[in-house]
Amino acid sequence: MPELGSRIASLAGAAVESVREVLIQDEDKAPVERPCLPSQDTDPVARAAALRDARGEAGDTDVDATNVTHWLWDHDYVPGMALLQEGDTKNTTLGDAATPWKHLPLAARPPVDYLPLRAASLTELAASMVRERFSEGLAADTGHLQSLDAYNALIRRPLKVPATCERWRDDLVFAWQRVAGANPLVIQRVDGVPHHMPISDEQLAGVWRDGLVLADELAAGNVYMADYTIMEEVGTTSDASGTRQVWPVVGLFHVDRSADPSAPLRPLAIQLGRDGGVQHTFTPQDGARWLVAKTALQCADITLHEMGTHLGRAHFALESVVVAAHRQLAHRHPVLVLLQPHFRIVLFNNFEGRELLVNKGGKVDQLMAGGVVEQLHLVMQSVDGFPEDTDGSPQTKHWSMENFDLPLDLAQRGVEDLPNYPYAEDGHEVWTAIHAFVSEYLAIYYDDDTSVAGDTELQAWLQEMRDPNLGKVRGVPDVSDRTSLARVLTRIIFASGPQHSAINFAQYECAVSAANMPLALYQPLPAELAEWSEERVEAFLLELLPPVEKAKAQISTIVELTSFHYDQLGHYKAGDFKDPLVAPVIERFQKRLAAIDSVVDARNSERLLPYPFLRPSNILNSTSI
Repeated sequence: MPELGSRIASLAGAAVESVREVLIQDEDKAPVERPCLPSQDTDPVARAAALRDARGEAGDTDVDATNVTHWLWDHDYVPGMALLQEGDTKNTTLGDAATPWKHLPLAARPPVDYLPLRAASLTELAASMVRERFSEGLAADTGHLQSLDAYNALIRRPLKVPATCERWRDDLVFAWQRVAGANPLVIQRVDGVPHHMPISDEQLAGVWRDGLVLADELAAGNVYMADYTIMEEVGTTSDASGTRQVWPVVGLFHVDRSADPSAPLRPLAIQLGRDGGVQHTFTPQDGARWLVAKTALQCADITLHEMGTHLGRAHFALESVVVAAHRQLAHRHPVLVLLQPHFRIVLFNNFEGRELLVNKGGKVDQLMAGGVVEQLHLVMQSVDGFPEDTDGSPQTKHWSMENFDLPLDLAQRGVEDLPNYPYAEDGHEVWTAIHAFVSEYLAIYYDDDTSVAGDTELQAWLQEMRDPNLGKVRGVPDVSDRTSLARVLTRIIFASGPQHSAINFAQYECAVSAANMPLALYQPLPAELAEWSEERVEAFLLELLPPVEKAKAQISTIVELTSFHYDQLGHYKAGDFKDPLVAPVIERFQKRLAAIDSVVDARNSERLLPYPFLRPSNILNSTSI
């Protein structure tokens, strides 16, 4: 992994400089005195002046290395979204990206220990991988592999082939990834087959239990869909390795509740291409064609994950919330004090993502279909809505803050009672613990509902988020009582820590092997696929998957994104909360989370595969990677 080693060496060097710089200015980020509401502040004039300065209303509004207090909106980077104006974003080296004090407000900078810890973690891993690579001999770095099993063989010690990738051919494991994979937010219950997807009882004969009828199973709520027709928005891009693309795909899945109330999700059929018709609709009985169909769906899933679920609906959507908070909430406001540990590092990582992942020549440009321009368009579509959607898929409708709300999201997708759904089952436990923590915390500072309604800074924050000319966040509710405020803050903390941890760290389990989940396909959809022989389809599958150099680059990229855990949900830095009244609230929160750890362990012993990503001890406080 020479590229990974070089990248990490650069990060390590920048980390040394970061320690020196941040130590000098760390005092500026010192935790505030006891939080108070605007009406309780003993110096309201200074408080109001600081907020005017944060909004750039008190003087020079240029964003540069010396002006690090302003939080200004950028509405151009992704049309339809509001991000932080980050100053000079033309740097393309990791060394530049690792010096955030040149570009970000003080409160957005990573803690003093973040970069050194991250660099040390990745440097040790890279050294081990290089040693292993040379000890086993260097394989050819160009061309397509000669067997599907060879993709897993590229994953060298000390890395391990995850169980999902070991069993990637298994239909149950394929379906499992819809509920426990990198993108468990797509699956939805449907009461009708998509209008463009022809499927009949005759085609399903032998796929499911004899006697089942499609119309009856749809009416009973036992049929589910994963819709990736939004991939129509992504074109092709070419380099020396070939032409990269992603196909529009729709998958149907089934739970046989009438036979077993806790039956697992199983695949029924996959349509390749939005208008592919019968000749491009395949079932598990279609041999190698079925493997092609599953591969295409996996590619669509990780593409939507990276640009939509992950970058657009997690990182960038959170950025809008963070920027609005710092523009409207004083540094001593109890809500900002509560959220700050959960906002930690997200803006730096978003900046780093702009500079290294979705920049020209970056990882997205090298490994995914469409290149940077079309992938950023997919980000916009995942947030703004896909205009061609006619079947009501949540993933192709516009993003809303309601998507941060786990119970509401599950209900909207009709999956609140879907059995064997680890993201929902474990997520519900964590959501409940966060909500209890937030409710107890708010009771310290808000005596009653009137104090919430009368909190001028809080109301200004909510208004700035929902303003279509400022924060552009859809679905921000009216908040006039402690109950509704607790719900909003629970959404934000859940999205910052648990939801992001689930979709980020599961990438290794699913996408470290290109055989299971390729970042791009390397052949167009053949019109005559249904007519080909098994041998020709099997040969086509090897041509469809990434060549060896791209598969190795995929491994190193996924490792970079998933190998470092900075902190742990509910475990805060000394000084994050100076008010002694908060200490017992945090202690109760930590006890609840520890109890959930045991619950998740017990569940994992009975699951098809373990799902560690929402075990509280594995969850981060913030979007810190």
